[in-house]
Amino acid sequence: MECKKCCDILKKEPMHRYFKESGNYPYVGTQIEESRYRHNSWIERGCNIYDGANSMSKPLSIFTKKDIWDYIHIFKVPYSTIYDDVLNDDGSIKIEGEKRTGCAFCAFGAHLEKSDLFTKNRFQRLSLRKPKQYKKRKLVKSH
Repeated sequence: MECKKCCDILKKEPMHRYFKESGNYPYVGTQIEESRYRHNSWIERGCNIYDGANSMSKPLSIFTKKDIWDYIHIFKVPYSTIYDDVLNDDGSIKIEGEKRTGCAFCAFGAHLEKSDLFTKNRFQRLSLRKPKQYKKRKLVKSH
């Protein structure tokens, strides 16, 4: 399945359904620094979009990743440990923390990731962090 279809089915459709069923507008945690499209969209529409079924608020748009991590640490906000580095006993990095999360099996852009003796790509990190999920990925791929 191509990336756009995945995003439509797994992200956008549930968001639109949520609005339709609840009448509440969704909050979306995207940031303008993540892509040129998000940057240009924010310039054009701002962070609160009033557009019928596509209405939403994007309150994190103008914050950088550093801003968000500073806030998390200052106010001791709980977060997923998937963003933390996993260290070896000697303090060296065994598995780098994720910079972004998405669908675990999505290969979109994986060919652009650096992978060498010291830097693991997303699938190598998945195999170390979540070996059972990684094995399922192999089963899905082979069918």
